[in-house]
Amino acid sequence: MKIKLEEAAEVVNGNIVGDKNIAISSFAKIEEAKSGELTFLYLDSYKKFFPSTEASAILVKHDFPKTRDDITYVEVESPNKAFAKLLQHYFKPDYKLSGIDSTASVHPAAIVGRNSAIGKNVVISEGCRIGTNVKIFHNAVLLEDVEVGDNSVIYQNVSIREGSRIGRNVIIHANSVIGSDGFGYDIDENRIFHKVPQIGIVIIEDDVEIGSNVSVDRASLGATVIKKGVKVDN
Repeated sequence: MKIKLEEAAEVVNGNIVGDKNIAISSFAKIEEAKSGELTFLYLDSYKKFFPSTEASAILVKHDFPKTRDDITYVEVESPNKAFAKLLQHYFKPDYKLSGIDSTASVHPAAIVGRNSAIGKNVVISEGCRIGTNVKIFHNAVLLEDVEVGDNSVIYQNVSIREGSRIGRNVIIHANSVIGSDGFGYDIDENRIFHKVPQIGIVIIEDDVEIGSNVSVDRASLGATVIKKGVKVDN
């Protein structure tokens, strides 16, 4: 990639101090950046890397001392937020998934919205309702009556158990399990565990992101709810 620094500065309303004609080839951490790359300096603990960074340009606060003349500065209000905005601007998701793969199993009673894509060996069970612009990657399994809202992304090997409701703009990363049984047992007088049916569901509201290898168990009764905008790490 080749990005004119002047264009990148416009994206973040930055003020360039130095060579405006630099072309940026990539983005990097300050301690690892090389010639042609753009970095940023936000935390004081990283100032020690400034004298040795090989970056061609750096995002800094307006009052940062310009002690090097071999690097171009882009002054912004918040370097870390500006850096994140640039990544969002230049690295939009490219899912490379379209249509319904011939190896996918989609139940005739399932509904798949327009512009949604379903990968290899995906199982969409009876009663499932998939919204528009949804991406469901290879080997994912959706059991009966699962709902997936518009613009959501379900990555490979995700399992979503029956009755789960996934909202809009949700991202579920690889190998996660949604709606598995909760840890519900009745112990009798002989200390023997008897499994109690878990008849609740999972509701994941809009704009949630769930990391890889995460399990969200169904409620024994009612619903396990992941509220709007929550981000779950793995």
